[in-house]
Amino acid sequence: MDQRHDPNGFDAVDDDYAQVLQQVRAHELLVFATPLYWYGMSGLMKNFIDRWSQSFRDTSINFKMEMATKRAFVVIVGDDEPEKKALPLVQQFQYIFDFMHMPLVGYLIGNGRKPGDIQKDLNTLENAATWREKLLESESIIRL
Repeated sequence: MDQRHDPNGFDAVDDDYAQVLQQVRAHELLVFATPLYWYGMSGLMKNFIDRWSQSFRDTSINFKMEMATKRAFVVIVGDDEPEKKALPLVQQFQYIFDFMHMPLVGYLIGNGRKPGDIQKDLNTLENAATWREKLLESESIIRL
Protein backbone atom coordinates (compact mmCIF):
# COMPACT_ATOMS: atom_id res chain seq x y z
CA MET A 1 0.00 0.00 0.00
CA ASP A 2 1.44 3.35 -1.06
CA GLN A 3 1.51 5.61 2.00
CA ARG A 4 3.98 8.20 0.72
CA HIS A 5 1.28 10.88 0.63
CA ASP A 6 -0.84 9.70 3.54
CA PRO A 7 -1.18 12.54 6.08
CA ASN A 8 -0.92 9.98 8.89
CA GLY A 9 2.44 8.71 7.65
CA PHE A 10 3.53 5.13 7.32
CA ASP A 11 2.25 2.15 9.25
CA ALA A 12 4.85 0.71 11.60
CA VAL A 13 6.73 -2.29 10.22
CA ASP A 14 8.21 -4.86 12.59
CA ASP A 15 11.59 -5.43 10.98
CA ASP A 16 15.25 -4.42 11.31
CA TYR A 17 15.15 -1.46 8.90
CA ALA A 18 16.03 1.05 11.64
CA GLN A 19 19.17 -0.91 12.56
CA VAL A 20 20.18 -1.35 8.92
CA LEU A 21 19.61 2.35 8.25
CA GLN A 22 21.75 3.24 11.25
CA GLN A 23 24.59 1.17 9.76
CA VAL A 24 24.10 2.81 6.36
CA ARG A 25 24.23 6.27 7.90
CA ALA A 26 27.53 5.41 9.63
CA HIS A 27 29.45 4.68 6.42
CA GLU A 28 30.73 6.73 3.49
CA LEU A 29 30.91 3.92 0.93
CA LEU A 30 27.85 1.71 0.46
CA VAL A 31 28.06 -1.60 -1.39
CA PHE A 32 24.76 -2.74 -2.86
CA ALA A 33 25.07 -6.48 -3.56
CA THR A 34 22.27 -8.49 -5.12
CA PRO A 35 21.78 -11.58 -7.18
CA LEU A 36 20.22 -10.98 -10.58
CA TYR A 37 16.66 -12.26 -9.97
CA TRP A 38 14.53 -12.32 -13.10
CA TYR A 39 16.76 -9.59 -14.52
CA GLY A 40 16.27 -7.26 -11.58
CA MET A 41 17.38 -6.78 -7.98
CA SER A 42 16.33 -9.16 -5.24
CA GLY A 43 13.06 -8.55 -3.43
CA LEU A 44 14.94 -7.77 -0.21
CA MET A 45 17.01 -5.09 -1.94
CA LYS A 46 13.90 -3.61 -3.55
CA ASN A 47 12.07 -3.53 -0.22
CA PHE A 48 15.06 -1.81 1.40
CA ILE A 49 15.16 0.91 -1.24
CA ASP A 50 11.36 1.27 -1.17
CA ARG A 51 11.61 1.99 2.56
CA TRP A 52 13.69 5.07 1.76
CA SER A 53 10.38 6.80 1.08
CA GLN A 54 9.63 6.38 4.77
CA SER A 55 13.02 7.83 5.69
CA PHE A 56 12.28 10.95 3.62
CA ARG A 57 9.40 11.69 5.97
CA ASP A 58 11.45 11.16 9.14
CA THR A 59 11.93 14.69 10.48
CA SER A 60 14.70 13.60 12.86
CA ILE A 61 17.11 13.18 9.91
CA ASN A 62 17.67 14.76 6.52
CA PHE A 63 17.92 11.43 4.75
CA LYS A 64 18.42 12.66 1.20
CA MET A 65 21.11 15.13 2.24
CA GLU A 66 22.92 12.45 4.25
CA MET A 67 22.81 9.99 1.38
CA ALA A 68 24.28 12.63 -0.93
CA THR A 69 27.46 12.53 1.17
CA LYS A 70 27.94 8.82 0.41
CA ARG A 71 29.30 6.89 -2.54
CA ALA A 72 27.78 3.72 -3.94
CA PHE A 73 29.20 0.56 -5.48
CA VAL A 74 27.07 -2.22 -6.98
CA VAL A 75 27.81 -5.95 -7.10
CA ILE A 76 25.54 -8.23 -9.13
CA VAL A 77 25.89 -11.96 -9.71
CA GLY A 78 23.67 -13.81 -12.12
CA ASP A 79 23.35 -16.39 -14.84
CA ASP A 80 22.25 -16.21 -18.49
CA GLU A 81 24.70 -13.65 -19.90
CA PRO A 82 24.75 -11.39 -16.84
CA GLU A 83 27.46 -9.13 -18.30
CA LYS A 84 24.80 -7.99 -20.78
CA LYS A 85 21.48 -8.72 -19.08
CA ALA A 86 22.39 -7.09 -15.74
CA LEU A 87 23.16 -3.74 -17.37
CA PRO A 88 19.54 -2.50 -17.09
CA LEU A 89 19.78 -3.18 -13.34
CA VAL A 90 23.00 -1.16 -13.15
CA GLN A 91 21.12 1.63 -14.92
CA GLN A 92 18.24 1.35 -12.41
CA PHE A 93 20.72 1.72 -9.55
CA GLN A 94 22.27 4.70 -11.37
CA TYR A 95 18.85 6.39 -11.56
CA ILE A 96 18.24 5.73 -7.86
CA PHE A 97 21.64 7.13 -6.92
CA ASP A 98 21.19 10.14 -9.24
CA PHE A 99 17.94 10.94 -7.44
CA MET A 100 19.83 10.77 -4.14
CA HIS A 101 22.79 12.81 -5.52
CA MET A 102 24.98 9.88 -4.52
CA PRO A 103 27.71 8.98 -7.02
CA LEU A 104 27.98 5.45 -8.37
CA VAL A 105 31.73 4.86 -8.26
CA GLY A 106 31.60 1.50 -10.01
CA TYR A 107 30.04 -1.90 -10.39
CA LEU A 108 30.92 -5.55 -10.83
CA ILE A 109 28.84 -8.14 -12.63
CA GLY A 110 29.74 -11.74 -11.91
CA ASN A 111 28.65 -14.96 -13.55
CA GLY A 112 27.22 -17.64 -11.29
CA ARG A 113 24.09 -19.70 -10.93
CA LYS A 114 24.59 -21.55 -7.66
CA PRO A 115 26.74 -21.16 -4.55
CA GLY A 116 30.43 -21.33 -5.36
CA ASP A 117 30.05 -20.68 -9.10
CA ILE A 118 31.53 -17.18 -8.78
CA GLN A 119 34.86 -18.80 -7.88
CA LYS A 120 35.07 -19.95 -11.52
CA ASP A 121 34.59 -16.40 -12.87
CA LEU A 122 38.26 -15.46 -12.74
CA ASN A 123 37.83 -12.22 -14.68
CA THR A 124 35.28 -10.85 -12.20
CA LEU A 125 37.40 -11.98 -9.24
CA GLU A 126 40.39 -10.14 -10.72
CA ASN A 127 38.26 -7.03 -11.29
CA ALA A 128 36.98 -7.28 -7.71
CA ALA A 129 40.56 -7.30 -6.39
CA THR A 130 41.39 -4.24 -8.51
CA TRP A 131 38.29 -2.38 -7.33
CA ARG A 132 39.06 -3.31 -3.73
CA GLU A 133 42.48 -1.67 -3.99
CA LYS A 134 41.05 1.45 -5.68
CA LEU A 135 38.34 1.83 -3.06
CA LEU A 136 40.74 1.30 -0.16
CA GLU A 137 43.06 3.93 -1.62
CA SER A 138 40.23 6.42 -2.01
CA GLU A 139 39.03 5.77 1.54
CA SER A 140 42.53 6.61 2.82
CA ILE A 141 42.58 9.82 0.81
CA ILE A 142 39.16 10.84 2.10
CA ARG A 143 40.17 10.28 5.72
CA LEU A 144 43.23 12.59 5.48
